[in-house]
Amino acid sequence: MAVVFAFCCLVFAACNDLVFKVFTRKQRSKGSFISLIGITWLLALVWLPRSPESNPLMTVLWGCISGVFSVSSNILLMEAMERQSAGVCSTIYRLNMILVVLGATLFLGETLSILQWTGILLAVLAALAKSGKLNKLLPPKADKL
Repeated sequence: MAVVFAFCCLVFAACNDLVFKVFTRKQRSKGSFISLIGITWLLALVWLPRSPESNPLMTVLWGCISGVFSVSSNILLMEAMERQSAGVCSTIYRLNMILVVLGATLFLGETLSILQWTGILLAVLAALAKSGKLNKLLPPKADKL
C-alpha cells in the first residue's frame, strides 16, 4: 500500500509542478502565491484529529522547520522554472530523493541494496542527460578521417 501512496504522491507532485510552471509564465509575487498555499495547508490540516500524547509545542517547532524548507525549495523551484523548462527543473527537484536516501542511511540506519544504489545513479545520470550537462562530462568526439 505504501507504493500506491507514493505513486499517488507522484501524480499530485507532477500537477503541483505544472501549476508552478504556469504561475511563473508571468511576473507575479511568489511570496503571495506561497502564502496562499500555506493558508490552504493550514485550513486543510487544522481539522485533523489530535493525539492526546502529542506535544503541541513540538508540533509547532517541527512544522516551522519543515515549513521553512518547503517554502525555500518551492520558491527556488519557481525561480528555476522561470529560466528553464519544467521538465528539467522538476527532474532535478525530484532528485531530492538522493539526499533523503543518504540521510536515511546515515542518520536513521536504513540500508540500501545494490539495486537501489543503481537506481540513484541512474536518476542522477537522467537528470544530467535531460539538462544537457552530460555532454560536458563525455570526452569530445574524434574527428572523422
